[in-house]
Amino acid sequence: MTTIMKGKEVAIALKEKIKAGVAELKEKGKVTTCGFIRVGDRSDSIGYENAAIKVLSSLGIECVQFHFPEDITEANFIAELEKIGNDDSVDGFLLLRPLPAHIDDDLVGMKINPKKDIDGVSPYNIGEVFYPKEDSFIPCTAAAVIKMLEFYDLELTGKNAVVLGRSNVIGKPVAMLLLAKNATVTVCHSRTQNLKEVCKNADILVSAIGKAHFVTKEFVKEGAIVVDVGTNYDENGKVTGDVHFDEVSEIASFINPVPGGIGSITTSVLAEKCLIAARKKVK
Repeated sequence: MTTIMKGKEVAIALKEKIKAGVAELKEKGKVTTCGFIRVGDRSDSIGYENAAIKVLSSLGIECVQFHFPEDITEANFIAELEKIGNDDSVDGFLLLRPLPAHIDDDLVGMKINPKKDIDGVSPYNIGEVFYPKEDSFIPCTAAAVIKMLEFYDLELTGKNAVVLGRSNVIGKPVAMLLLAKNATVTVCHSRTQNLKEVCKNADILVSAIGKAHFVTKEFVKEGAIVVDVGTNYDENGKVTGDVHFDEVSEIASFINPVPGGIGSITTSVLAEKCLIAARKKVK
Protein backbone atom coordinates (compact mmCIF):
# COMPACT_ATOMS: atom_id res chain seq x y z
CA MET A 1 0.00 0.00 0.00
CA THR A 2 1.33 3.41 -0.98
CA THR A 3 1.74 6.10 1.69
CA ILE A 4 1.08 9.65 0.51
CA MET A 5 3.57 11.99 2.19
CA LYS A 6 1.70 15.18 2.99
CA GLY A 7 3.77 18.31 3.41
CA LYS A 8 1.10 19.94 5.55
CA GLU A 9 1.50 17.29 8.25
CA VAL A 10 5.25 17.83 8.32
CA ALA A 11 4.81 21.60 8.45
CA ILE A 12 2.30 21.45 11.32
CA ALA A 13 4.69 19.42 13.48
CA LEU A 14 7.58 21.76 12.65
CA LYS A 15 5.52 24.88 13.31
CA GLU A 16 4.59 23.70 16.80
CA LYS A 17 8.26 23.45 17.73
CA ILE A 18 9.07 26.81 16.15
CA LYS A 19 6.21 28.59 17.90
CA ALA A 20 7.34 27.23 21.25
CA GLY A 21 10.94 28.26 20.56
CA VAL A 22 9.95 31.81 19.52
CA ALA A 23 7.82 32.17 22.67
CA GLU A 24 10.70 30.94 24.84
CA LEU A 25 13.04 33.57 23.39
CA LYS A 26 10.41 36.25 23.86
CA GLU A 27 10.22 35.41 27.57
CA LYS A 28 13.95 36.13 27.68
CA GLY A 29 13.35 39.51 26.03
CA LYS A 30 14.37 38.48 22.51
CA VAL A 31 11.96 39.10 19.62
CA THR A 32 12.74 36.88 16.64
CA THR A 33 12.82 39.09 13.52
CA CYS A 34 12.98 38.16 9.85
CA GLY A 35 13.68 40.56 6.99
CA PHE A 36 12.34 40.26 3.45
CA ILE A 37 14.35 42.01 0.76
CA ARG A 38 12.76 42.65 -2.61
CA VAL A 39 13.91 44.63 -5.66
CA GLY A 40 11.10 45.63 -8.00
CA ASP A 41 7.49 44.48 -8.04
CA ARG A 42 7.38 41.05 -9.64
CA SER A 43 4.00 39.53 -8.89
CA ASP A 44 5.45 36.11 -8.07
CA SER A 45 7.92 37.61 -5.60
CA ILE A 46 5.20 39.68 -3.96
CA GLY A 47 2.95 36.63 -3.71
CA TYR A 48 5.64 34.50 -2.08
CA GLU A 49 6.66 37.30 0.27
CA ASN A 50 3.10 37.88 1.47
CA ALA A 51 2.47 34.16 1.96
CA ALA A 52 5.73 33.70 3.89
CA ILE A 53 5.05 36.72 6.11
CA LYS A 54 1.64 35.28 6.96
CA VAL A 55 3.21 32.00 8.08
CA LEU A 56 6.06 33.55 10.04
CA SER A 57 3.80 36.09 11.73
CA SER A 58 1.48 33.29 12.86
CA LEU A 59 4.47 31.75 14.65
CA GLY A 60 5.26 34.97 16.52
CA ILE A 61 8.13 36.03 14.27
CA GLU A 62 8.25 39.74 13.54
CA CYS A 63 8.65 40.50 9.83
CA VAL A 64 10.33 43.56 8.36
CA GLN A 65 10.13 44.41 4.65
CA PHE A 66 12.87 46.11 2.66
CA HIS A 67 11.68 47.13 -0.79
CA PHE A 68 13.83 48.79 -3.45
CA PRO A 69 12.94 50.12 -6.91
CA GLU A 70 13.63 48.01 -10.00
CA ASP A 71 16.15 50.57 -11.28
CA ILE A 72 18.28 50.82 -8.13
CA THR A 73 21.94 50.70 -9.09
CA GLU A 74 23.97 47.65 -8.24
CA ALA A 75 26.29 49.66 -6.01
CA ASN A 76 23.41 51.23 -4.09
CA PHE A 77 21.64 47.91 -3.65
CA ILE A 78 24.78 46.22 -2.32
CA ALA A 79 25.25 49.11 0.11
CA GLU A 80 21.67 48.63 1.35
CA LEU A 81 22.18 44.85 1.56
CA GLU A 82 25.27 45.27 3.71
CA LYS A 83 23.42 47.76 5.91
CA ILE A 84 20.68 45.18 6.54
CA GLY A 85 23.33 42.54 7.15
CA ASN A 86 24.79 44.73 9.90
CA ASP A 87 21.42 45.66 11.42
CA ASP A 88 21.36 43.94 14.81
CA SER A 89 17.57 44.13 15.00
CA VAL A 90 17.24 41.71 12.06
CA ASP A 91 18.10 38.11 12.96
CA GLY A 92 17.88 36.64 9.46
CA PHE A 93 16.64 37.62 6.04
CA LEU A 94 15.40 36.28 2.74
CA LEU A 95 16.49 37.90 -0.51
CA LEU A 96 13.74 37.39 -3.08
CA ARG A 97 14.93 36.34 -6.49
CA PRO A 98 15.32 36.79 -9.40
CA LEU A 99 17.07 40.12 -9.19
CA PRO A 100 16.97 42.62 -12.07
CA ALA A 101 19.39 41.75 -14.89
CA HIS A 102 21.70 44.70 -14.18
CA ILE A 103 22.50 43.41 -10.67
CA ASP A 104 25.15 40.67 -10.56
CA ASP A 105 23.63 37.77 -8.65
CA ASP A 106 27.00 36.20 -7.86
CA LEU A 107 28.38 39.47 -6.52
CA VAL A 108 25.30 39.93 -4.35
CA GLY A 109 25.76 36.43 -2.94
CA MET A 110 29.29 37.35 -1.86
CA LYS A 111 27.95 40.38 0.01
CA ILE A 112 25.26 38.57 2.00
CA ASN A 113 26.05 38.26 5.70
CA PRO A 114 26.22 34.44 6.16
CA LYS A 115 25.07 34.73 9.79
CA LYS A 116 21.73 36.10 8.55
CA ASP A 117 21.49 34.15 5.32
CA ILE A 118 18.66 31.85 6.43
CA ASP A 119 17.95 30.81 2.82
CA GLY A 120 21.49 29.46 2.48
CA VAL A 121 22.54 31.20 -0.74
CA SER A 122 25.85 32.80 0.26
CA PRO A 123 29.06 30.96 -0.70
CA TYR A 124 29.84 30.28 2.96
CA ASN A 125 26.48 28.62 3.61
CA ILE A 126 26.57 26.71 0.33
CA GLY A 127 29.83 25.27 1.64
CA GLU A 128 28.02 24.26 4.84
CA VAL A 129 26.06 21.74 2.77
CA PHE A 130 29.21 19.58 2.74
CA TYR A 131 29.31 19.62 6.56
CA PRO A 132 25.63 19.93 7.52
CA LYS A 133 24.78 20.51 11.17
CA GLU A 134 21.48 21.17 12.94
CA ASP A 135 22.14 24.91 12.95
CA SER A 136 23.50 25.17 9.39
CA PHE A 137 21.83 27.60 6.99
CA ILE A 138 21.38 25.35 3.99
CA PRO A 139 18.92 25.96 1.12
CA CYS A 140 15.41 25.63 2.53
CA THR A 141 13.92 23.47 -0.23
CA ALA A 142 16.73 20.94 0.04
CA ALA A 143 16.35 20.88 3.82
CA ALA A 144 12.59 20.37 3.40
CA VAL A 145 13.22 17.13 1.48
CA ILE A 146 15.15 15.69 4.43
CA LYS A 147 12.52 16.95 6.90
CA MET A 148 9.84 15.02 5.00
CA LEU A 149 11.84 11.79 4.85
CA GLU A 150 12.63 12.04 8.58
CA PHE A 151 9.02 12.82 9.51
CA TYR A 152 7.90 9.58 7.88
CA ASP A 153 10.72 7.74 9.67
CA LEU A 154 12.29 6.47 6.46
CA GLU A 155 15.67 4.77 6.72
CA LEU A 156 18.31 6.38 4.52
CA THR A 157 21.46 4.55 5.61
CA GLY A 158 22.76 2.28 2.87
CA LYS A 159 19.93 3.11 0.46
CA ASN A 160 20.55 3.87 -3.21
CA ALA A 161 19.38 7.45 -3.72
CA VAL A 162 19.10 9.06 -7.15
CA VAL A 163 18.69 12.83 -7.48
CA LEU A 164 17.33 14.11 -10.79
CA GLY A 165 18.71 17.62 -11.23
CA ARG A 166 21.99 19.34 -10.33
CA SER A 167 20.98 22.92 -9.50
CA ASN A 168 22.90 24.74 -6.79
CA VAL A 169 19.78 25.39 -4.72
CA ILE A 170 18.09 21.96 -4.80
CA GLY A 171 19.79 19.12 -6.68
CA LYS A 172 23.34 19.42 -5.39
CA PRO A 173 22.39 20.30 -1.78
CA VAL A 174 19.88 17.42 -1.59
CA ALA A 175 22.56 15.04 -2.83
CA MET A 176 24.99 16.18 -0.12
CA LEU A 177 22.34 15.96 2.60
CA LEU A 178 21.42 12.42 1.56
CA LEU A 179 25.11 11.52 1.56
CA ALA A 180 25.39 12.89 5.09
CA LYS A 181 22.60 10.49 6.04
CA ASN A 182 24.74 7.62 4.72
CA ALA A 183 22.80 7.01 1.52
CA THR A 184 24.69 6.04 -1.65
CA VAL A 185 23.94 8.93 -3.98
CA THR A 186 23.85 9.31 -7.76
CA VAL A 187 23.14 12.71 -9.34
CA CYS A 188 21.55 12.67 -12.79
CA HIS A 189 21.21 15.47 -15.31
CA SER A 190 20.44 16.19 -18.96
CA ARG A 191 23.53 14.34 -20.18
CA THR A 192 23.18 11.23 -18.04
CA GLN A 193 23.27 8.04 -20.10
CA ASN A 194 20.57 5.38 -19.63
CA LEU A 195 18.59 7.69 -17.37
CA LYS A 196 15.60 5.41 -16.90
CA GLU A 197 17.80 2.48 -15.93
CA VAL A 198 19.74 4.57 -13.39
CA CYS A 199 16.52 5.86 -11.82
CA LYS A 200 15.01 2.37 -11.79
CA ASN A 201 17.81 1.28 -9.47
CA ALA A 202 16.91 3.86 -6.84
CA ASP A 203 15.47 3.03 -3.45
CA ILE A 204 14.89 6.77 -3.07
CA LEU A 205 14.23 8.95 -6.12
CA VAL A 206 14.23 12.73 -5.76
CA SER A 207 13.18 14.73 -8.80
CA ALA A 208 14.03 18.42 -9.11
CA ILE A 209 14.31 19.09 -12.83
CA GLY A 210 11.30 21.31 -13.53
CA LYS A 211 9.65 19.18 -16.23
CA ALA A 212 5.98 18.38 -15.77
CA HIS A 213 5.19 14.65 -15.55
CA PHE A 214 8.68 13.72 -16.74
CA VAL A 215 9.05 10.85 -14.28
CA THR A 216 6.71 8.02 -15.27
CA LYS A 217 6.45 4.50 -13.86
CA GLU A 218 9.20 3.39 -16.27
CA PHE A 219 11.66 5.36 -14.09
CA VAL A 220 10.60 3.83 -10.78
CA LYS A 221 11.11 0.41 -9.28
CA GLU A 222 8.44 -1.30 -7.21
CA GLY A 223 8.45 -0.06 -3.63
CA ALA A 224 10.70 2.96 -4.18
CA ILE A 225 10.36 6.18 -2.19
CA VAL A 226 9.64 9.07 -4.57
CA VAL A 227 10.08 12.73 -3.63
CA ASP A 228 8.77 15.25 -6.15
CA VAL A 229 10.32 18.70 -5.72
CA GLY A 230 9.22 20.04 -9.10
CA THR A 231 6.84 22.96 -9.49
CA ASN A 232 5.50 23.25 -13.02
CA TYR A 233 2.36 24.29 -14.84
CA ASP A 234 0.47 22.04 -17.23
CA GLU A 235 -1.36 23.11 -20.39
CA ASN A 236 -4.33 24.20 -18.27
CA GLY A 237 -2.22 26.37 -15.99
CA LYS A 238 -2.53 23.91 -13.12
CA VAL A 239 0.42 23.41 -10.77
CA THR A 240 1.97 19.97 -11.17
CA GLY A 241 5.17 18.18 -10.29
CA ASP A 242 7.95 16.40 -12.19
CA VAL A 243 6.38 13.04 -11.38
CA HIS A 244 3.35 11.54 -13.10
CA PHE A 245 1.61 11.05 -9.77
CA ASP A 246 -1.28 8.84 -10.91
CA GLU A 247 1.08 6.37 -12.56
CA VAL A 248 3.92 6.32 -10.07
CA SER A 249 1.72 6.21 -6.95
CA GLU A 250 0.59 2.74 -8.05
CA ILE A 251 4.10 1.28 -7.54
CA ALA A 252 5.89 3.60 -5.07
CA SER A 253 5.89 2.81 -1.35
CA PHE A 254 5.98 6.51 -0.41
CA ILE A 255 5.29 9.52 -2.63
CA ASN A 256 4.33 13.17 -2.18
CA PRO A 257 1.82 15.12 -4.28
CA VAL A 258 2.38 18.49 -5.95
CA PRO A 259 0.96 20.77 -4.73
CA GLY A 260 0.79 19.68 -1.12
CA GLY A 261 4.30 18.30 -0.79
CA ILE A 262 7.72 19.90 -0.36
CA GLY A 263 6.46 23.43 -1.03
CA SER A 264 4.25 23.19 2.05
CA ILE A 265 7.32 22.63 4.22
CA THR A 266 9.80 25.14 2.78
CA THR A 267 8.42 28.26 4.48
CA SER A 268 8.38 26.47 7.83
CA VAL A 269 12.04 25.58 7.33
CA LEU A 270 12.75 29.26 6.64
CA ALA A 271 11.04 30.13 9.94
CA GLU A 272 13.07 27.48 11.75
CA LYS A 273 16.32 28.94 10.37
CA CYS A 274 15.30 32.42 11.53
CA LEU A 275 14.70 31.04 15.02
CA ILE A 276 18.15 29.41 14.95
CA ALA A 277 19.70 32.76 13.95
CA ALA A 278 17.92 34.48 16.84
CA ARG A 279 19.03 31.81 19.32
CA LYS A 280 22.65 32.28 18.29
CA LYS A 281 22.41 35.90 19.41
CA VAL A 282 21.05 34.96 22.82
CA LYS A 283 23.79 32.43 23.61
